Amino acid sequence: MKSICTFLFLITSYTVFPQSCPTIDKRNNGNGQANRCAGIDGTPVASNFEGTSYAIAPSNMAKTGDITFVYDAPISSPPAIKRIWIGNILSNVVAGPASTPEISGNTTIVKYCFYQGNLPPSASFTIEFVEPQTDTLVSYCGYSGSDNSNVFPPTILTQPLSQSACLGEVVNLSVVGESTNGGTLNYQWRKDGIDITGATQSIYTISPVELTDAGKYDCLVGEATGTFIMSDFATLKTVDCSTNNVYMDKCGNGNLLETTTDSWNNAWVDYNNDNWEDLFVTDKNELNSNNLYENNSGAFTISGTELSSNLEKSASSAWSDIDNDGDMDVCVVNATGSASMIYLNNGNETFTSLPNSGVDAHPQYFHGAAWADFDNNGHVDLILTNFFKTRFHHLYKNNGNLTFTKITDTPVTAESNRSTAPLLADYDNDGLVDIFIPNGNNEPNSLFKNLGNFRFSKITSTLITATNTNSVGGSWGDFNGDGFLDLFVANSSNQNNELYQNNGDGTFTYVNASIVSNDAGHSHGANWIDIDNDADLDLFVTNDNGPNFLYINDGAGNFTKVSDEEIATDLGLNYGQAWADYNKDGFLDVMISSHSNQTDRLYCNKTNDNNWINIKLEGVVSNQNGIGAKIKIKSNGQWQYREINPISGFGSQNSIRAHLGLGDASIIDSIEVNWPSGITQYLTNISTNNFMTIVEESSNSVQGVVFHDLNGNCLKDPEEPTLSDIGLVINEQQTQIASNQNGALNFHIQEGTYNFSLADNNYWEMSCSSDFTVTTGSNNIDVPLTTSTSGYDLTVDYSTTAWRRGFTSESVISYSNIGTVDANNTTLVVQYPAEVKIIDANFSYTQTAENEYTFYIGSMKPGETQSIIVTDSVTLNSQIGQELTVSSNISADGTDLNFTNNTATELNTIVGAIDPNDISVSPHGQGADHFVSKNEVLTYKIRFQNVGTYYASRVSISCLLSENLDANSIEIINVSHHYQYSIDHRGTLRIDFININLPDSTTNEKKSHGFFKFKIKPKADLTGGAQIIEKAKISFDYEDPLTTNTVFNTIKYESKGDIYRLLVYPNPAREDAHLTLDMEFYKYDDYRGLTQVHVYSIQGNLVKQFTTEEKDITSIDLNDWQEGQYIIKAYDAKNNIYLGRLIKY
Repeated sequence: MKSICTFLFLITSYTVFPQSCPTIDKRNNGNGQANRCAGIDGTPVASNFEGTSYAIAPSNMAKTGDITFVYDAPISSPPAIKRIWIGNILSNVVAGPASTPEISGNTTIVKYCFYQGNLPPSASFTIEFVEPQTDTLVSYCGYSGSDNSNVFPPTILTQPLSQSACLGEVVNLSVVGESTNGGTLNYQWRKDGIDITGATQSIYTISPVELTDAGKYDCLVGEATGTFIMSDFATLKTVDCSTNNVYMDKCGNGNLLETTTDSWNNAWVDYNNDNWEDLFVTDKNELNSNNLYENNSGAFTISGTELSSNLEKSASSAWSDIDNDGDMDVCVVNATGSASMIYLNNGNETFTSLPNSGVDAHPQYFHGAAWADFDNNGHVDLILTNFFKTRFHHLYKNNGNLTFTKITDTPVTAESNRSTAPLLADYDNDGLVDIFIPNGNNEPNSLFKNLGNFRFSKITSTLITATNTNSVGGSWGDFNGDGFLDLFVANSSNQNNELYQNNGDGTFTYVNASIVSNDAGHSHGANWIDIDNDADLDLFVTNDNGPNFLYINDGAGNFTKVSDEEIATDLGLNYGQAWADYNKDGFLDVMISSHSNQTDRLYCNKTNDNNWINIKLEGVVSNQNGIGAKIKIKSNGQWQYREINPISGFGSQNSIRAHLGLGDASIIDSIEVNWPSGITQYLTNISTNNFMTIVEESSNSVQGVVFHDLNGNCLKDPEEPTLSDIGLVINEQQTQIASNQNGALNFHIQEGTYNFSLADNNYWEMSCSSDFTVTTGSNNIDVPLTTSTSGYDLTVDYSTTAWRRGFTSESVISYSNIGTVDANNTTLVVQYPAEVKIIDANFSYTQTAENEYTFYIGSMKPGETQSIIVTDSVTLNSQIGQELTVSSNISADGTDLNFTNNTATELNTIVGAIDPNDISVSPHGQGADHFVSKNEVLTYKIRFQNVGTYYASRVSISCLLSENLDANSIEIINVSHHYQYSIDHRGTLRIDFININLPDSTTNEKKSHGFFKFKIKPKADLTGGAQIIEKAKISFDYEDPLTTNTVFNTIKYESKGDIYRLLVYPNPAREDAHLTLDMEFYKYDDYRGLTQVHVYSIQGNLVKQFTTEEKDITSIDLNDWQEGQYIIKAYDAKNNIYLGRLIKY
C-alpha cells in the first residue's frame, strides 16, 4: 500500500512553483565570501526546506562556493537544487540549502551553497530545480556562464520499478518516455551509476538473473537535441530460490510466467463448470486487460471473454452464482475511473454485463467486494468497500430477479475509512454472516455483527477493533480446532501483524506470544490453509516489501516459521494471494499477485502421503454455492471446521470448494454441513482422497404413496392400487415431485403447512383435502386420487444405452397404463432393424415375423408401470454412423383413451467409441440451429455409465430446465432403474437413483449403464428464434458431477411472409434436381411446399407435369429427360405461381 499512500500525499501536499528559470546574479568561488551559507552558524533557512534533506548542510564537506539567483517574481518558498548536469554527466557537486528569500518588489533573491567539488563551470550546465518537500520537478534550467534559458527535456511517463527475482529468472526493467518536441528518444541504462554496454532501448532485459545483477538501475532518457532526464532508481534484489523446498515449487506455464502485471488480486473459479479451477487476474493498470485463464486439465490458456475487453483500473473481483442458475457470475471492482461492474455468466463460456441491476457502483475508490447471503433467503447479497475516507461502503440486497436494492440504514454503510476488502465470517456461530473490514491509516478495524434481515451492530468492545494500525488484510480460520473461527490481521508499514483467538463467546484473546504476532513487514495477503494435508491450518502471508511469511501449525495451535522455502523469500511487490487445487492432485496450490509491472507467480504443492477430501456444496434451499455454510469433518477422532466465505487477505478469492487435509486417516467418520437455510445434513463413512459434491437436502423427510381411492374414504386401504408417475406440485414452493414406478413418494422439505395440486393430468383429480403438514423428522403422507375419466390409456417407450457395432447392449421397453381402468389382453410388438437382433429378454417373447418380436403382457391395472429388459446385438452388417429405427406398439382389448402414445420410435446411431454419459434430444431439429416448431414435444434422454472401479450405490442427475420449457408439462416416459425426481422452484430437475448399486464397467459392462428419458413441451408463448439449451450433471455417489454435452433447439419463426422464390439445384443437373421455395425452409412454421410442377421447353411447350405432396423439398428424376433448357412453373397450396429455369446436361 506504499504507492497508494504516496499518491494521496502528493495530491494533498503539492505546491505550484514558478516554471521560469532564475538568472544568475553572482557567483563566489571558494569560501571567502562575507555571507556564510544558510543553515550554518544559525543563519536562517527557507521555511519550506525545514524537515527535508535540503535543510541540512552536508557534514565533513568543504564549501566550494555559492550562486545567487534572481527570480522575476515574488516567491516565499524557493525550490531546491536536486541535480546538476554537466553535459550528460551528473556532477559530483552537492548543493546546500537556500537562504531565506529576499523579496524586493517583483523580484526575489535566493542564494545556494555548493560543497565537495568545484562550482558548476562557466561553460554549459543544467540545474534540476525541485519542490523540497516532495522532490516534484519545478523546472530544468540551462546556463552558460551567466546566461540562462529554460531546458525542455523529455517527460518520463512510467518509471522503472524495484523488484526481486530468483536466480535464473528473467527480469525486464522498463521506462516509458515522451518527447517534448515529437522527436525520437534515446536511452542509456546504468547500473550503480555506470553505463551498461548495449543497454540503449526503453526495456532492459536481464536473462538469466545472476547474483551479481543485484544493484541500483536507472536510465538516461534523451532528446535528439541533447537534453535529457534521468529516471528514478530501481533496485533489483536477487534471491537464490534453489532452496530445498519442502512444500511448494514454482510452476505454471506460458502467460502466467511471462506476463508482467499491476495485479493486486486474483480469483480461482470454475467458470465453465468442467470441475477444473480457472483463474481470473485483475490488473490495476488501465492500459492492461484483466485476464481469465481457462484451466485445461492443468494447463492454462487465456479465454477471450467480455471480462478482458474493458480496460479499467480493476483492483479485485468477487465471484458467486448471483442468479442461482448453476454457473459463477462476477463483480469486477474498479478503483476510480469507471464504475464497478457485474457480469452474468451465460453458461456457454461468455459473459453479459448487467448495467441496470440497481448496484450503484459509480466511479469511486472501491477496493474490495464480497458476496454473502446476509438475510439467508437463498440469494447472495453484495458488499463493496471504499478506500476514500469521503465515500461510504455499499451494501446491496439481492432481490432474486437480477436486481438489487441498496441498503443504507446500517452502521456498515455509515462508515468511511481507508478500507480494503471485506472479510466475512460467522464468528459467533449464530448462523448469520458477520463483516470484518480492515482499515488503514492507523485507524481501528471494524467488526459488524449480523442481527438478521440486514440489521447490523458495530462491535467496539472487542480486542480486534481496539488497535490503531495500518491494516490492509486478514483471514479467518479455526487454527486450534475448537469450532470457532479465529482471526489473523495483516498490517503494513512495518507494524506487527496480529493473531486473535476466538473465545467462543463473542470475544477474542490476542495471542501475543505467537511468532505470528511478532513478525512485522508490509503484509497484505493472508490465508489459512492446510499446506501439508496434516489436518490442521497453516498460515501464509504475502508482503509488499521483504520476504513472505509461512507458518506451519503443529496441530496444537503452535506455529513454526519457515524461512528456507521459496514462497517465504522476498518475491517482490506481492499483494493478494489465492489458493485452490488447480491440478487436482489433492493438495492446495497458490497464485501470488504482484503489482507495479512485476510477474505474478504460481506455486504448486509438492504433495506427500497424507490423505484429503475436497468438497463442493450445491445449495437447493440455500444459495447455489452454499456461501456461508459450515462444514465439519471428523476423522481419526478429530474434528475440523471450514466455512465457505472465499474472499480473504487483500481481496483475492480462494476456491469456493472446501479442502481439508486428513493426515493418515483412511476413512471420514462423518461430515456435517450446516447450511445457511438452517438445514443440517449428515453423511457418514466417506472414503478419502476424493473430489465430492454435497447437494443440500431438507432436514425433514416425507414418505408416502399416491393411490386410487376406490371407496372415497381418503385413506389407503389394502386393496387400493398405487399410481405411478403422478406429478404433484407443492404450491407454496412451486416445487414439482412425482410418484415412482411403485407409486411411492420420497422427498425432503422444511417444516410447515403445504398444499398439493396435480400437475398436467387428464384422468385423475383430488377429491380429498390436499393440505399437509410437515414436522421435524420423518413424515408419512399418502395422496388419494379419484378418477375424472373412465378408460385405459396405454403408453410405451423404448430406450437403449448405446448401439456399438459388434457389441451387445441392454435396452429397456417401458410400458404403462396411465388410465383409470384395467387394460386386458395387452400385447406389445417391437420391430427391430435388420442390423440388430434380440438375443435375450427377461420376459418371454415370440418372433412373429422377421425382426418383429411380440410380448403378450396380459392385464394391466390403472397406474401400473412395467419394463422389459432386452439384450440386443448390433451385427457387423451395420456401419458406424448409420441411423437405425426401432418401433414399438402396445394395444389391448377395447378402446384406448389416447391412441397417440401407443406407438414409440427410437432413432439410434451406430457408434464405435462412446461418451457413456450424455444427453440427447428428439427431434434433433433441422439445420445448424436445430429448428423445431413450438408445438412439438421434445424428448430428452440422459444416459450414464459407471466407469469407475467400484459399484455406485447412488446416482444423481441434475438438469436446469431451460426457461423456455414448460416444467409443468414434463412426463417421464422411460427409466432404467427405480428412481425419484423433483423440480424445484428454480426449475432444476433432480433425479435420484438411491441404492442403485450400479456395477462398474470393468466388473459388468452391460449392467453398468442407465438412463432417464422424459418429454416436455416448449412454452406456448415462445417467439421465433428462442433457443432451448440443455445439459445435465451426473454424480456417482458423492463424486464431483460429470457434465454432459449440450444439446439445443431453436423455435421456428411463424412466417416469412410472401418473400419466396423457386430455387432449383443442382443446376445444371444430370440425374436429379430438387425444387424448394427456401433453402432454409426449416426456419418457418408456415413454409409452403409445392403441390404442382409444370415443365416447359425453351420454346414454351408443356413437356411434363405432375402433382406432389406438399413437401419441403420436391425431387425430380431427370434420367429420361433430353438435354437442354427447361422452364419450371410450380404452384404451392395457395395456388401461388413460382418460375425457375433448369439446364439438363
